[in-house]
Amino acid sequence: MVNLDKEKFLLAEVSFKIYDEEVQKIIDNHITDERYIKLVLDYLMDFSYHMGMMFLFRTLLRYYYTVNETEAERYVEAYNEKYGDEERYYYSDSKSAS
Repeated sequence: MVNLDKEKFLLAEVSFKIYDEEVQKIIDNHITDERYIKLVLDYLMDFSYHMGMMFLFRTLLRYYYTVNETEAERYVEAYNEKYGDEERYYYSDSKSAS
């Protein structure tokens, strides 16, 4: 039988490597395409149980505040509705949340 927690962790690990570069590209190139940024934020939020992905979500969200503060606030609200005060993460050797 498949261990779903392990599978979720492995999927998040692979995704982290891909989206780490993507988030840096958005920030470094000052990309302001909101549809694209929102797509990436949505994906990152789905993996927010992983510490590295949470770090990327927060990093991109801070950047998005400079593009559209109102929409960024909506992501904070959506995150709080989805996860609340829950602080359960799968730890790895990935970047730590600040």
